[in-house]
Amino acid sequence: MNITTTSFAPLLERFFTQPDPAKRYQIEKHKQWASLQVDYATMEGLRPEAERMKQLVRDCDNELAEMDLIESYQRDERREVSIRIEPAGRRSALAERKSIRSQAKADSRSCEKSCRLSG
Repeated sequence: MNITTTSFAPLLERFFTQPDPAKRYQIEKHKQWASLQVDYATMEGLRPEAERMKQLVRDCDNELAEMDLIESYQRDERREVSIRIEPAGRRSALAERKSIRSQAKADSRSCEKSCRLSG
């Protein structure tokens, strides 16, 4: 028997390709079918078959999670990034406003404490 790498091509393709998020419905349908098979195999007392179907459900969950990661990566890839570098020693106006706000909050808290203590 002559085994060539082309006979393994479909198997290798399955394991070395990333899932396509556009085909999510196929994986969800496959998972739903496998869940039904788990119930049936359990009811019939076919424990090895039930375990294989449970593994198939876990595999579907993993593939769906991988699709989520791919979609998240694609969203991040489309995001436009801008970086602004400010000279050292100068604080930005935003940082100064935050500093002023935090100081105002601290002042109001100390005023509330002193008002409670004196009242």
